[in-house]
Amino acid sequence: MMSEGLATSKGVRQGGGLSPLLLIVFMDTAHRKLQKVELAERAFADDLVLVTGSVGSLQENLNTWNTVLEDNGMYLNKLKTKVMAVSNEKLNIDVRIDNVKLQHVHSFKYLGAILKHNGRNEIAISERIGKANNLYYAMSKGFINKKEVSRNQK
Repeated sequence: MMSEGLATSKGVRQGGGLSPLLLIVFMDTAHRKLQKVELAERAFADDLVLVTGSVGSLQENLNTWNTVLEDNGMYLNKLKTKVMAVSNEKLNIDVRIDNVKLQHVHSFKYLGAILKHNGRNEIAISERIGKANNLYYAMSKGFINKKEVSRNQK
């Protein structure tokens, strides 16, 4: 059930307290309209990943998302939208939104994890080990080596 529309002359500030709630309500509404489209998706806030079995299916799903967003006064940022094919071979695929070719990448970072075209994740593991080393070094300089802090507290 949806209420009647409410005319507004000002939007909600980015970072405002109401922004996340409105985005959740909008994304839920958009997702319900898309349930008849066969796709796998992962969404976190305004970041969305679509996973399909073919280039044609990806193009169809992007077209559907684009239409639903435009129908509701939103849009896909064509410059930030990336396309990646997961394969042992480096494929170059042509996917477009409103006749604008999307950038094809061989890896990208989503929610802190680096995803690669070949499905491997050595980069993510190396990056996490490096961050752990940096944290240990920072703690050893500022906390672990302090004589004022007892061994039990460490």
